[in-house]
Parts: sequence; C-alpha cells; structure tokens
Amino acid sequence: MTKNTPLSVATLLLFAACSGAEGNNPESSAADFQPPAGAVFELELWPGEGIPEFAATDAPLLLREQPRSDARVYDTLVVSEGQSIGFEATSYQTIAPALIEVLAADTILGRDFGTAGRVSREEYYDPTISEGHFAVDPSTRLELLQHRAEGSCLVRIDGRVVEATTCPSLDESKYRAGGEPVVSWWIYVVYGPSAGWVEVREDQLRLSGRRL
Repeated sequence: MTKNTPLSVATLLLFAACSGAEGNNPESSAADFQPPAGAVFELELWPGEGIPEFAATDAPLLLREQPRSDARVYDTLVVSEGQSIGFEATSYQTIAPALIEVLAADTILGRDFGTAGRVSREEYYDPTISEGHFAVDPSTRLELLQHRAEGSCLVRIDGRVVEATTCPSLDESKYRAGGEPVVSWWIYVVYGPSAGWVEVREDQLRLSGRRL
C-alpha cells in the first residue's frame, strides 16, 4: 500500500510593512496558504502543551486521503483497544472563529503571520517572524481562531493572523468573547503498511498522555 504524503509545507514568504504593527511581516500567497475546504484557518501543530500520545478505541479508524471529513477513505485500520497509535503530521483547523468584542481601545502584542489562511510548523517556529503591537478599538474586527499554550492564542485582527502573547479574551475589562471557536483536529497515522488522516474524536482515538 502506498503511503500518503502529509500536508505540503508552504515556503513562499513575501515581506511587507504591516499597517499598525512594528517590523516586517509576511503576506500570504492565496495559492500556498489556503486551509482545507470547510476550514477558515489551519495550523500544522497540535493544541496544548507536550507531544500528544494516542490509543485506539474499539472503533475502526477511517484513514482519509486528506484532513477533511469529506475526503475519500483510503483505508480502514482495525487495531486492538488501547493499542498505541503514532502519527507523523497534524492539522489543527478552525472551522468557525469566535468573535471578540473590543470594549475599549487597547494594544495587542504578538507575532504577525500576515493574512495567511494556514501556518506551517516551519513558519510557526521561524525566528524571523516579527513581533508587533496592534492597536485595536471597538471598530476592530477581532476573531479568536485557536487557543495556544500558557495563555496565548491565535487571533485575526482585521484580517491579519497574530499569535497574541496574552489572549485578549482573558481581559474582560477590555474584551468580551462571544464563545469559543469551532475546531477540528486531525493526525496523519502511520501503522504498518497503512497510512492516512484520522480526525481526533473520542469515539475513534483516546488521548492517552503527553510527553514534555
């Protein structure tokens, strides 16, 4: 059986000045930075701290060609309940962001990923991605995309993706969060000759622990 190839890594970065932020920041190419169909944003990292470890439930694992629920099922993996399941890639997708209402003028500190619809692992850890200060006020469209570790989060500020050092939703004196984003988490499973994308759901996979 031929093993599928994980998500390709976008390598094209164009640098331009960011209005309202300090430093040079990447602009996205629509062809290279699009999230999977049905998602508005994708990060090629897992949520939470530590490397996640998974164990099988008693349900067959449907291995799909791409990390999306309408992708063709490439193979079906049947393993014993509790069996460790490894993975080689991950796709953490925002299906619908949560709006954050800005109650008072403020400045958000964070790393600027431009107008990208997808951020690869390499881009996320790129030391040249600059940090800036983003002025916001009640007229700003602020969207919560994904929570990250230690109180940080990925937000979209008038179209620009920013990893906020401190998630603005934590400051209730200046922001009002309108709920939580709808997210979907996929891993690229490799098990013997079988490989494919599996959605992380309790009826398919159990998060058995994390390695720091």
